[in-house]
Amino acid sequence: MQKINLDRSWEYLELGFANVLNLTSSEYEWKKVDLPHDAVIEKERSELNPSGAGEGYTVGCSLYYKKELILDEQWQGKNLILEFEGIMGIAEVFVNGRLVAKHFNGYTSFLVDITKHVKMVDKNIIIVRVENTHKPSSRWYAGCGIYRHVWLHIGGKVYIKPWHLHVQTRAIENETAILEIRAVVVNSVNEKVKGVIKFDVFSKEEKLILSSEERFLIGKSEEKVIAKTLELKPFKYWDIEDPYLYKIQATIICDESIEDSASTLFGVRTIEVNPNEGFKLNGKPLKLKGSCIHHDNGPLGSASYDRAEERKVELLKASGFNAVRLAHNPFAPAFLDACDRLGMLVIEEFFDVWHAGKVSFDYHLFFDKYWEEDLESTIMRDYNHPSIIMWSIGNEITWGVGVDVDDDSGYSIYSWCERLAKKVKSLDSSRLVTAALCAIPDDYKRLFAIIEEGNYVIRMLKQEADVIEDKWGEFSEKFSRFLDVVGYNYKVDRYEYD
Repeated sequence: MQKINLDRSWEYLELGFANVLNLTSSEYEWKKVDLPHDAVIEKERSELNPSGAGEGYTVGCSLYYKKELILDEQWQGKNLILEFEGIMGIAEVFVNGRLVAKHFNGYTSFLVDITKHVKMVDKNIIIVRVENTHKPSSRWYAGCGIYRHVWLHIGGKVYIKPWHLHVQTRAIENETAILEIRAVVVNSVNEKVKGVIKFDVFSKEEKLILSSEERFLIGKSEEKVIAKTLELKPFKYWDIEDPYLYKIQATIICDESIEDSASTLFGVRTIEVNPNEGFKLNGKPLKLKGSCIHHDNGPLGSASYDRAEERKVELLKASGFNAVRLAHNPFAPAFLDACDRLGMLVIEEFFDVWHAGKVSFDYHLFFDKYWEEDLESTIMRDYNHPSIIMWSIGNEITWGVGVDVDDDSGYSIYSWCERLAKKVKSLDSSRLVTAALCAIPDDYKRLFAIIEEGNYVIRMLKQEADVIEDKWGEFSEKFSRFLDVVGYNYKVDRYEYD
């Protein structure tokens, strides 16, 4: 699908709940803004704000964004899909006064098919409501607003679904990279369609080095996965010293004319772990020199500018890091693109909370209903990034959870760990699954005592092993059986014993 950036020429309004049909009247004073936009960074802070120290004593916001969209006449009969990379707050999307989508996770991207809701001969009004007034809703500075890019995807009657052109290195044999290409093709018309999908692989220098075709027949209103195995020889590995990127372009041809196309970058690399040699990249042991970072850009707030995202990676590389863990949520595509280009390994984390919260209004309120949608959209969007080596299903999830419960109540931490890990593997079997472990409820009284004594950062949750009653060891063993790699937060004193 053709992809057009829609960041320019928006307007925004700070307002409580209102009828969107009335928002276009002259009584409202809209402010002009280009995206990405964080409305909170400009506001005064106060220790009286309920967000507290974790969110930097910031205020909450209730916002409306508006954009006029005039469609090109060449898009007549095309499929139109909006992509929001990230909206911090509970988001509602309206097109010409009609509610067409809701989204509840401020860190995950989402797609909105607007084909049936737009008009070709008149201007279209897109309004996005962002509700982020209930505080505290985060344990760190989060911002508020449409803080990442917005795109419009334009596809033919038969098109490649956004985020669904994937490349996986299946094996390396005799200096040949065995690639599996998968494209999800959508037929939007009410009849069967015959066609050809052409896969072209280009070098980093934009030279065509491999081409293959596959015929298909797709039923009316059907989604279909078209897979193809390609052999790339010779090839260059992607690694942290030479992050070599290929490009694949998929083109759909129907009745001898191009109906749709899509392209993505990818790298050829292998990853594995074992207890004796640790992590291996392209068959060679590699120690991860890692950092955990949050998504904000300091004085820019949470607004995700491409250069700011790239600069973060450059600074990490210059400081000697070769890996980063995304704390504690999916990041902007621009950050991952920079990791691909510059050679930075990534552990991408899905959630800071599951069904039990850490602050009053965080994602735990929506997790039960939307975890699967958010996990799937993240993996589909980020599948081709060679920099990503692990998916983390959670950060310190044991906060606020009775870990000794392992029953059918629906809130067993062990059953949820198994459920999430299996879901990740069903979507992506090529990467490792991890989770970051920290305290268990029995730690809390001890933690509070340490805090009262002072120096709690250094001594935080050390929990040395007790050969008689090793509660943390018992818990972590049961939890970790679903993981490929276990994350230890703060527990340096456990390393040698475990």
